[in-house]
Amino acid sequence: MLAPKFIQKYQVSTDGYDVIKGWRANASYFYIAKCNVRDEVDLDILPELLKLGDLGIQYCLKTEKAFQCLREEVSALQEIEYNSVNPQYTERDRVAREAMYALINSDKNKIENVFSKLI
Repeated sequence: MLAPKFIQKYQVSTDGYDVIKGWRANASYFYIAKCNVRDEVDLDILPELLKLGDLGIQYCLKTEKAFQCLREEVSALQEIEYNSVNPQYTERDRVAREAMYALINSDKNKIENVFSKLI
């Protein structure tokens, strides 16, 4: 219900950009987003929540120009065995989710400075 007002007030135009850099997201980010717009997460802990899981940075290539600038570095390519990295991913995800739930349910989450107050 508040989304159109929020977008109107805070939307950043990306029209003039070929590449957008930002946090890499996974399914837990959607959970955090839902908690945020439901006023279940204090904005003071939101940056900490978004850093959990150490997912790193992702790039969104928006234009043909951006794609044309890509170059493959064959010497940097590595073959990775799924069975060796999947347990690491699963464990990192489990630890991050536990930390996320703990932070949301902690005293740090005062639920005073919330999404609906941004509008």
